[in-house]
Amino acid sequence: MIQHKTVLFILILTIVKSKCSRTISWDPNIIKENLDEIILDKQSFVTCSQEEIVNLKELNLNSIPTELIKSKTIQAISLENNEISIVPSDIFYEIPNLQCLDLARNKILPNNLEMKHDRLKILILDYQKNLESNRNKIFLPVKMKGRFPNLETLSWKNFKNDILTSIAASFPRINNIYLSDSNLQYINNISIFPYMKNIHLENNLINELIGYNFRNVEELYLDNNPLYDLSFDPKFTKNLKILSLSNTTLNFPKLNIPSLITLDLSQNRFHFTNENILEYTLSLENLILSKNEFDKFPNLTSLNNLKKLSLAYNIITNVKDISVTKSLKMLSLRGNQIYNINEKAFFEFTELEFLDLSENKLQSLPFAWNKNLSMLKYLNLESNYFQKIESMMLNSLFTLQKLYIKNNDIMSIDLNKLKIIPQNCTIYLL
Repeated sequence: MIQHKTVLFILILTIVKSKCSRTISWDPNIIKENLDEIILDKQSFVTCSQEEIVNLKELNLNSIPTELIKSKTIQAISLENNEISIVPSDIFYEIPNLQCLDLARNKILPNNLEMKHDRLKILILDYQKNLESNRNKIFLPVKMKGRFPNLETLSWKNFKNDILTSIAASFPRINNIYLSDSNLQYINNISIFPYMKNIHLENNLINELIGYNFRNVEELYLDNNPLYDLSFDPKFTKNLKILSLSNTTLNFPKLNIPSLITLDLSQNRFHFTNENILEYTLSLENLILSKNEFDKFPNLTSLNNLKKLSLAYNIITNVKDISVTKSLKMLSLRGNQIYNINEKAFFEFTELEFLDLSENKLQSLPFAWNKNLSMLKYLNLESNYFQKIESMMLNSLFTLQKLYIKNNDIMSIDLNKLKIIPQNCTIYLL
């Protein structure tokens, strides 16, 4: 690993003599770009983001104190983690401009949500306490009295029942719904929500999803469900752009979704792909295959529009034939077991801007391996076994802006050796 004191000493000795103006960063708190998150930054929870919020969290309240909150200017209220069980019909009548209400971690059953509000946009009802003791009981259909004609986002995690059919009348214009952590085994007809765009069903028990009418849905998150059967009718998925199937224990699914742009298939123990598997997802631009069991590059040549690909944390050892469109812009091979990269492996990837080779077993890179990487801006070589910076063969990287080399076996760095790196490049040593 890089010896910080030794490197600093060598840098001090050479910086006076060298005219090198590259920036050296010693900041250990720099957060490296994670391609999986760049591709799909999943919003797993909903909050009231308004700058001014009435905060009544954790006050052990049994009812909502209307005498404390009467104002036409209030837009957000948090009553999270109290003991509230009933939300009366006119409770927020004197707060006409309320847009976000957080009632998470109370004791509210759907039948007791009687509230009506015309301007509320976000309602959070996650993890109601009284449901914990009823985890294994069968719930009867609920009947909601509340009415929220303009609500856009509903988060009701850990509800332990399928409420989609029951809430259609209460939330007629809902766009986004979060029903994660609810032990759901199935979902009812989504088509009853004509404005629904984003559906979060992570961490449930859904094992089958066949031919559902997703109508106007653009984003569907099914992570951490034990799916064994999954199929989509392209007639009912014309607007689906993002599909997340991380850790779903699926066989590699054959997806017929021509509109799909982003697909997450991480953590599924896949070890091969048939080139025909994704033949009907030709619009796909972003693909996450991290944390699987690929020992070589899967054949993805049919995906002519692919721009971002993550194969992080697989078991690839040798990079030779990369069966991917040559217009790829971002590639992550972080956390594999790569010890060898063929000198011609990246020759045709002239549009590549981002390359992450960190956490592998590289001791050297071949001469001219980067000859045609004329657009490369980001290169991460952290946590390998390089003993000299010269072994990285960093010549020809004229557009490089960020270079990460910490946690290697480098004992010292002479700044004069860095002259081949562009002057506007920042080198991260810690």
